[in-house]
Amino acid sequence: MHHLSGHNLVVSLHQVFEDEKNVHLVMDLCQGDLYELLRECKYLPEEKAAPLMMLAIRAVQYCHAMGVVHRDIKPENFLLATRNDLSHIKLTDFGLSTFYQEGQIFNELLGSPYYIAPEVIRQKYGKEADVWSCGVMLYIILCGEAPFFGEGDEGIFKSIMKAKLDFSFEPWPSLSRDVKMLLRRMLVKDPRERATLEEVLAHPCSGSGNEHPLFSRIKRYSVASRTKKAALRYIVASLPDEVTAGLYNLFQDFDLDHNHVIDSRELKEGFKRRGVVLLDEEATALVNSADLDGDGVLNLVEWLGATIHIPEEQVSSLVLEAFAFMDTDRNGYLTCGELVSYLGESHKELAELIIAEADTDLDGRISGEEFKAAYAMTMDRSRATSRPNTATGSWGAGNGRASSGTAAAAGRPVGKGGSGSVEGGTTGMAVGEAGGQRLNGVAVDGGQDPNGTVVRMTSVTSVVSMGDELAQNSGIVRSESQMDD
Repeated sequence: MHHLSGHNLVVSLHQVFEDEKNVHLVMDLCQGDLYELLRECKYLPEEKAAPLMMLAIRAVQYCHAMGVVHRDIKPENFLLATRNDLSHIKLTDFGLSTFYQEGQIFNELLGSPYYIAPEVIRQKYGKEADVWSCGVMLYIILCGEAPFFGEGDEGIFKSIMKAKLDFSFEPWPSLSRDVKMLLRRMLVKDPRERATLEEVLAHPCSGSGNEHPLFSRIKRYSVASRTKKAALRYIVASLPDEVTAGLYNLFQDFDLDHNHVIDSRELKEGFKRRGVVLLDEEATALVNSADLDGDGVLNLVEWLGATIHIPEEQVSSLVLEAFAFMDTDRNGYLTCGELVSYLGESHKELAELIIAEADTDLDGRISGEEFKAAYAMTMDRSRATSRPNTATGSWGAGNGRASSGTAAAAGRPVGKGGSGSVEGGTTGMAVGEAGGQRLNGVAVDGGQDPNGTVVRMTSVTSVVSMGDELAQNSGIVRSESQMDD
């Protein structure tokens, strides 16, 4: 949930607290769910159902864009921000969710029986199973009945595998041809022939789709101030593993030749596989905007800085923690010398540009408030002389991989309701502070990385060297099993 927080169609996790008996999750306040609403009215008219379903599709599309397959799409898992307001829904319950890479195949039989895709029953499926579940959900919303049913799980599964869609009973004769054609495309039993989420959103029942969220994040980062990029290097180094695990998996998926960096060709190809077509010059410009060490490619630290989402309520405290980390003499100001110490001796020019960008009172140093203000600026609002973020004017960490524990929860038995576990590992923001460690969260379960090594966050001052002076200064924690060979 940390990984997906920040989207208006997905429930955000704000804080985690633990007492002797329970783990308490602080999430968005919602008032009821779609299932409860359908129990009251049985089904919705097409003019309400279609736009509602497109919101649900966009929520699932966002999950897929962020490298997460949900695997339990159903009305119960869409909450209403305000009771009876269908224009503000939020996807929740990620107990069966897992990270995935393009083309990955799963074999666990899990989910809620009426919504399970045929390939899930065959125990050989991918992200297309979520499209099937969305189709079942749309069918139920429109008529109040499941498209496939039988006696017990076995009877339901047999119907899913063999039965055909039935549009013969009310209210189907009065519904549009478009919505029935859409359902036929979403409920194709062969996942290779099934409509994609992008095709669903392009259907006449839908409005136009939104821009890919990962692409949007990198574009926003491309115009971020130098101060923000400097601060983000510290921030991403101090985040616990479950916050960055999904972005780490996406990094691996974009890294086609598995050399631990992403070049413009790989960025272009990765977005092409996600339905975003980039020109060569656009891909190059995006890489240059995030390539802080000027080597023409993105390493993991640069990728995290460009793609991370920081919840709005945590930005101020994290920015000031980054400031405090750089302020080595603890006098409340950053000097050019302190910035050079943080960035590395070879980045004096960048340190001077950050001073020029943030020092609004022209006293030659940066206060905490000036640092916060500069963090929020974009490059076109910067006071500093602008220059391309290219090989001659870039900075950053060397190659290497941070620990990223996968947060997928174990699947629950087929047909069981209720919320699954959220994610493993330590939660909250772990950063070094005054020689110690502060955790705005608690241990929930033992988080594990893809290689099976238990991952735990340590103080950000316990640095694993990544072969670059900036990484050594800001700190990246990783497990032994993730060291480069």
